[in-house]
Amino acid sequence: LGQIGNFLGGTAGARKEIADIGFKDTYLLQQYVVRGDDCQILKAYPYENWVVYAETDAGTKTFLGEQPTRPTYQDIDKLLEDKGVASKWAREAGLGKEFK
Repeated sequence: LGQIGNFLGGTAGARKEIADIGFKDTYLLQQYVVRGDDCQILKAYPYENWVVYAETDAGTKTFLGEQPTRPTYQDIDKLLEDKGVASKWAREAGLGKEFK
């Protein structure tokens, strides 16, 4: 399955190989869609922590949190939950408050 993921553009295999020979991320910006919201993780040397941002309903970026390890989808989901951000579909259906 990992080989199929790499063939389709996945980076997990290449990232593991690079880490195995001692290279560390110096700058990485990656985007995810979590709960329907555009979220970004950022790692920039020399800062040690990874930071997480999300786009609000108004289209601005807001800081969600930071952590020493690369955030997973589940980590970002928890940050959104901790901030009280409802899923985008729920907000659009009037079941959740606006994400500011």
